[in-house]
Amino acid sequence: MIPPLVIDAWTAEILPRLSRTEDGVSGSAQFSALALDQLPHPVAGGDVVVVDLRAEAHGFLNGHAVSWYALHNHGAAPEASSRVERELLSHLAGQVGQTVLLGTKASALNGEPPPHQVVVESVSDERQLVEARGLRYLRLPVADHSGPEPWIKDAFVAAATHWGALDHVHFHCRGGKGRTATFRAMWARLRGDRTETFDDWLAHQAAATGYDLRSLPAPDLWKRPLIEARLDFLKRFHAETSG
Repeated sequence: MIPPLVIDAWTAEILPRLSRTEDGVSGSAQFSALALDQLPHPVAGGDVVVVDLRAEAHGFLNGHAVSWYALHNHGAAPEASSRVERELLSHLAGQVGQTVLLGTKASALNGEPPPHQVVVESVSDERQLVEARGLRYLRLPVADHSGPEPWIKDAFVAAATHWGALDHVHFHCRGGKGRTATFRAMWARLRGDRTETFDDWLAHQAAATGYDLRSLPAPDLWKRPLIEARLDFLKRFHAETSG
């Protein structure tokens, strides 16, 4: 069964939930096509690197950011995300000139009819959108509320070795919170002070992003085990990169 298509960001020039920009790094929630043009500029001679952390299938419909919202925002497994996304975007592109129903996260969660109707004019994936603007794109699919799988962590560490001091790295997920804060913390760790304590490291990221990765939800919430596992991952990453 195909999850409902929902709006993530209407076409607008403002980056949603943009966290503090510092030392060549920033983060946000999912952006629209127009908002992509508002990313911070790198130092002369550097590149902008957009790091897409979403495992869930997503893309752009008439410049609006959309996604297929499954239960808990857990659609395809990270290793299958690119294939599933291509299939869904291809199906949507086949409806050019037709009207499609577009829901919201709330309507999807509540099983309500989608409140919007949109005539399909254009469809693109994020890589197409980013690279058409001369920016670099990296997809590191991570399930919502979770830490990265080992192969994703290794891919990130390998990619980060190619980012120079003049580059600006922009991380984003759907909401601009957990996954974005996780990778901003990892990037800060790789290029920063590796003698920081675990708490000091994450306290700095909480100040930069407005999201404290050490904070746990109520014990009875479904996402509590996922966030605990993410925190355990961060403790291991801190230990691996100490010294």
